[in-house]
Amino acid sequence: MLSASGCITAEVFSLNTSNTSPAPDGMVHVTKITYSTVENGTSVKVYATGRLEYTSYKLSNPFRLAVEIPNVLLDFEPERINLDDPNISSLNVVRFPKVDSIRLELELYANVSFNISPARQYLEIVVLGTSGKKSPQPAVSKEIVADSGEMNNPPQRKETLDKLREENNNLKLEILQKQKGARELEEENKLIQQESAKNRHRMEEAIGRAKNVNARNEFLEKKLSRLQETKPNALPPVAGFLKQGGALPSPILLASDKGAFEDMDEDSKASVKDIRNMLSGWLLAWNRKDFDTFSAYYSQDFKAGIISRGKWLRDKKRKFAKPGRFEINAKKLEVNFMDANSAVVIFDQVFKSSYFSDRGTKALTLTKEDADWKILSESWKPF
Repeated sequence: MLSASGCITAEVFSLNTSNTSPAPDGMVHVTKITYSTVENGTSVKVYATGRLEYTSYKLSNPFRLAVEIPNVLLDFEPERINLDDPNISSLNVVRFPKVDSIRLELELYANVSFNISPARQYLEIVVLGTSGKKSPQPAVSKEIVADSGEMNNPPQRKETLDKLREENNNLKLEILQKQKGARELEEENKLIQQESAKNRHRMEEAIGRAKNVNARNEFLEKKLSRLQETKPNALPPVAGFLKQGGALPSPILLASDKGAFEDMDEDSKASVKDIRNMLSGWLLAWNRKDFDTFSAYYSQDFKAGIISRGKWLRDKKRKFAKPGRFEINAKKLEVNFMDANSAVVIFDQVFKSSYFSDRGTKALTLTKEDADWKILSESWKPF
């Protein structure tokens, strides 16, 4: 089409869309691109529904001018157009839908200068002529003036535009989904790292507890040896006694030194009997899985190594709750009095259940609270 001034113009790409109305999706839309000869060269105008930003640079082999326009949507199908122009051989429009941008590539006949002027509703690119004089007027090709068949058909134009918008929305949704997936993976990785750190901490605690238990066992063994060697008035090892007249509940604590018991004074004999009855009741509650009675034999100040009374009993309660029966026997009982209200009892313990069994030496530190003997500490060492 011809302008009023007589300069030859050509509408290279167009959708016949008004470039003054804002787009309903809030984006800037490129509606058409035209070129025309001007006094000092060739003018290419990019029309849009808003002001355009741009970045430009020149390329060689062949000579080209590239103009990047971000944050826009293209309202027509991009294509490459050969121009009948003394300065520009072809105009190529490239769309990048994933980042909402386009690029104009103007293939030049020579390494000429150019000017770019932004306006409110269009961006003008002027490629200066090689001679600096007015460029000869080219004959305008019908293919250039006319839109493609698809663009001249209004229903097809609307369908194409709808497809482009749908494609753009789908790409945006895909990006959001990938970003969400990346965030979920990052959160999962954080949880794994936190759980790994907790497991390392638990392992270190378990190793520390095991070292403490071993150290306590060694300490008790050395302490008992020193007491037996250095206290001349300490009672010799005394065993539990055979069941007599049903007074001693099962299981029986077997005797290892009956004569020592006969040589005791009456108070010592009474203490030994009380300890015997306490241990028999403790073993019976264990065999019957009577947790309430079992836990009553432990002092409120009880500790097993660094393990508190509450944690110790919670662990025992879980074991008592398991199906099946217990069978616990004690043999070779030895009682050592520290004073009238404290004693250390050592015996061989045999434990059997439907899921576990072991044999070892059990050491109980007892303390007398009011008139009852209570377990103050407990340790065990396998044979």
